[in-house]
Amino acid sequence: GTVPRLRRGFEEIGYEATIETKTDAAGLRLAIRLAPFDRVRYFFVRGNWPLRQDEILRQLSLRAGQALPMPGPRRDELLADETERVLGYLRNEGYLDARAAIEIEVGKGVPRPVNLIVRLELGPGYPVGRISAQGNKVVSTEDIDDLFRHGDWRFLWTRPLPFKQSLLREDEAKLKLRYQG
Repeated sequence: GTVPRLRRGFEEIGYEATIETKTDAAGLRLAIRLAPFDRVRYFFVRGNWPLRQDEILRQLSLRAGQALPMPGPRRDELLADETERVLGYLRNEGYLDARAAIEIEVGKGVPRPVNLIVRLELGPGYPVGRISAQGNKVVSTEDIDDLFRHGDWRFLWTRPLPFKQSLLREDEAKLKLRYQG
């Protein structure tokens, strides 16, 4: 009908529309109340060392200038989805106990500028444990184990790097090339 199309049209241009229909002697009247959506202004990331802020922000689907749904279940669901995206990235980077929360800081004015603050607690990064291999004839188990070991540059390579999904894939490809070559 007309009312849902009007509501969608206002949403597309950045407004939440409350539409009431009234009938009287003159016919059908629409009372439309508009409220502008809050817009994302800036992103801040806290607690992300040693990861760079841009690596965290790249995981979000929200961008600066984008309209947020009005406060309520839709906004809560959006922020929960964004938090899960960040947590998925952190787990792939070896921070299996990481916690993340996205907070909203609302400014003054209409439409209200909104800053999103991504708060992280990384927890410990887990390194790859001891590797054992069976049936390997071309490459020794010690060489395979050494291939998957990486020192952390922040500690002058005296500590192992946390497990990373991307690094594991690279190491597997190197091992495959070495085994086949």
